[in-house]
Amino acid sequence: MGRGFLEVLAVCGCPPGPFSEVDVTAQRESYRRFISLTVEPLAGRARAFQSIVGAGMDLAKAAGLAGLMEIEN
Repeated sequence: MGRGFLEVLAVCGCPPGPFSEVDVTAQRESYRRFISLTVEPLAGRARAFQSIVGAGMDLAKAAGLAGLMEIEN
């Protein structure tokens, strides 16, 4: 596995543990941290976005309020 691959994982917020050649326990723990610290918060924001848009708010404003992008002034 090249250094570039690990850098791309880091930029995406994904720990290299699940993709490296370490013991299974370390891979499982790394995957658990990835899910709880990266995937679940993003899923929560997506759910909030869906609810706000479903209530009739503009897409750009809803994305800003849900924390998916910055709100333009």
